[in-house]
Amino acid sequence: MTWSYKKTEDEIRAALVRQTANMRRSMIAFDQGALEEAERLASAIYIFCHDHGQQVSLFTQIGRKKENIFVDSKRAESTRPGQVILGPPLLANRLVDNQLIYCPAGINDHNKKYVSFIKWWEGEVYKNISGKSLTRKNLILFLRNQDGGGHVDSNLRNEDYYNFVKYADHVSKSIDGSMELLAHLSNISTKNVHWMTVRQIASEVDYVLRELGY
Repeated sequence: MTWSYKKTEDEIRAALVRQTANMRRSMIAFDQGALEEAERLASAIYIFCHDHGQQVSLFTQIGRKKENIFVDSKRAESTRPGQVILGPPLLANRLVDNQLIYCPAGINDHNKKYVSFIKWWEGEVYKNISGKSLTRKNLILFLRNQDGGGHVDSNLRNEDYYNFVKYADHVSKSIDGSMELLAHLSNISTKNVHWMTVRQIASEVDYVLRELGY
């Protein structure tokens, strides 16, 4: 028989407090310019959110995954035919040194809505002109397992993740179902757009943790 020890509720909550503090330190470092902290943030989000086999997430261990407490800050899609919304839906734009860039959108009353964990975790954060997409779950797992968060593979094994990292093509359906190309514009930098998206996902997780009292 394999030996095991079941942690107490207090030990689980102490671990959650430590992981929350770790994530927030990475968020601060990211905001101060260390954008590579997105890799650590992917690992933190993985620990809070991902269940697989015998691996149980912290949100599951504290019994919160079944509640509609997860904050989706995804920007609304088009409301009329032909309307163009620029860029991946968790990001905003700002001007830095005369260069328009993507950046985390933050969370406010205009983009905050509460959803179930599944709807949040499986929500799209990228869709290209061919209709290929990434969810929050996809992005976190690929970054954490293949591209620096917890492991560095010599080969990336998902073309959609690669295209998001390199090109950040993004589309949105307008009200009549047509597709509009929203990136690859010459005056907008798509550099580090995947890291920026992870930083916004961390804000969503942090918002939930703060509402839970952590």
